[in-house]
Amino acid sequence: MTDTHCRFIINEIIKIELKMFQAVNNEGGKADCQNQPETFCAMRQIVYEVLSPHFLETWLKDLRVAEGADRNIMTEKYALMCRRIEMPAISQTIKDIVSCELSWLQAAAKEHPDYFDGADADFCRYLLCELLMYSTTTLNAYTQCIADAHTAGRNLVMERLENVKRLLCSSAHTHYQYTDAD
Repeated sequence: MTDTHCRFIINEIIKIELKMFQAVNNEGGKADCQNQPETFCAMRQIVYEVLSPHFLETWLKDLRVAEGADRNIMTEKYALMCRRIEMPAISQTIKDIVSCELSWLQAAAKEHPDYFDGADADFCRYLLCELLMYSTTTLNAYTQCIADAHTAGRNLVMERLENVKRLLCSSAHTHYQYTDAD
């Protein structure tokens, strides 16, 4: 799969996620972050840029299936995060992923303490709730991304941090561009 095709898939994922994110009904109205679609899109782009084409394809399929069923994955994820709905049983696979990414976060925080606030529990809860939204196929693809990165000695949290820095410092507009045209 070419980089251009991966960027296309990432953009398609973000379009669907943004639509779902904007439709989340919070207690007391829209959350401030829902009024910043560019930030949402940039942060999602950063997450996806370090993942495999196979993962991207399976997640896009999950999102399209959810859309077709009028299911808002973002509402479900944030309801879990805010403890509005009961947490389902957590598989060992998900526990292992969270543990691995937490170790990457802690290593990145040691190297770049100015970028991390020590909110490990928040990081873990967010990641856990994100992983719970994946189908079995997508979770398996994500697990493979983690295993491949670990085998190669990569730290995906550090790579995401580097992507944040690149995005913030970039003067080229080659990244996801939010448009309200859809």
